[in-house]
Amino acid sequence: MNEFKKWISYLYVYNGELKGKNVGFVRSEIRDGWCRLDIRIKGAYECDATGLEVGMFVRQQECLRRVPVGTMMIREGSGKYEAVTEAANLFGKGISWEDWVGIWLICPGKETIYLASWEKTGCNTGEYFEKEMPKEPTLWESMTRDYPKIWPQWQRQGVEMLQIRPTDIRYLPRRLWYYSNNSFLLHGYYQYKHLMLGRMTEEENCYLLGVPGRRNPRESYSAEMFGFHHFLPVQEQEGYWYTKIRL
Repeated sequence: MNEFKKWISYLYVYNGELKGKNVGFVRSEIRDGWCRLDIRIKGAYECDATGLEVGMFVRQQECLRRVPVGTMMIREGSGKYEAVTEAANLFGKGISWEDWVGIWLICPGKETIYLASWEKTGCNTGEYFEKEMPKEPTLWESMTRDYPKIWPQWQRQGVEMLQIRPTDIRYLPRRLWYYSNNSFLLHGYYQYKHLMLGRMTEEENCYLLGVPGRRNPRESYSAEMFGFHHFLPVQEQEGYWYTKIRL
């Protein structure tokens, strides 16, 4: 029988270990092997410019880990974060939902934090933030371990490139999933048997999603029509039609 669980936890603002008011909620649902996460917050005005870092607390063998999973945009103090991920492999981190005990939100450069916990002991910022926890690898760092590198000579020119497939787009932020159904992307993949995910090393949080192809008027028109406005040549007229993305 498929497992089904659903719970709602309230999100509180903390200044140090001082617990403040309720500012939102975290709603989670486990169904048919998938986890749906919905976070809503209000009153985070100081984070309008920076947004919030989003992460989960994981308890394994009495050890508490802080695992980043994404970012939340804040506008006029309000924001929401929605995600769907495999329950047995949350956000591709190799973590089961059974070890997941809470959510944290951090405003970069600020002391204020926001916590929601479904442990019976409740939130304890002393335990959660007293000790510096090991830095978790970024999504890009994780992918560089798992996917083959291509065109290494371009790294000297400020571009790192990995070889991926359309099915790998599901490991990117959910707002990018629609690219997996992009007709131009799929056509390029079926013709060349791979896609390119790149990183601009000289620009902060600037990544590339590329489709292999040739630079000519016909392909230029198709690429432009489907959102791939730039071309990166790697060998004569061959290269990648790409769009810039943020992870």
